[in-house]
Amino acid sequence: MSETDMRKARNVLAEKERRTIMMTPEAFSRMLEVLNKTFGSAGLSMIYVMGRERGTFEVNEVLKGIKPSSDEHTKRQLLERVLQRAGELGWGAMEVTQFDMLNGAVAIAVRNSPFDVLCRLPDSGYCFFLRGYMAGVVEGIVEQEMCYSGSKCIALGDDHCEIQLIRTR
Repeated sequence: MSETDMRKARNVLAEKERRTIMMTPEAFSRMLEVLNKTFGSAGLSMIYVMGRERGTFEVNEVLKGIKPSSDEHTKRQLLERVLQRAGELGWGAMEVTQFDMLNGAVAIAVRNSPFDVLCRLPDSGYCFFLRGYMAGVVEGIVEQEMCYSGSKCIALGDDHCEIQLIRTR
């Protein structure tokens, strides 16, 4: 993480004057790997749910910071704000590439993630965490159940990750 990124992360964390636990991407990835190896597909489901819960938490944190008297934010603006916060915390540069609520489709590109190299290793659970995270974020904002429908993936040779979600109902 660059010095600029570290300053941004400190500023975001200082907002809440909250103690934090920091770990390297390798340590986080190792935790996911152990879940996957120990529990198999159930472990991957656990990783997805962990990500989803974290995404929901991030939306709630951003919503707490919005004053009720402030101008109405569009759902897309809220999504962009949550993704910006995630980037400031070191998760990578995230960009909304599709936001079509009429058809219930959202896509988010992730570049410069600390997991880019680790995703190329076998048994990386990060993709499941990221998919869950994005589902939790989008569901929390659009207040509709979303499911993973496909992606671009560094592990599959793409130059970045892109998570595509669709409305389930």
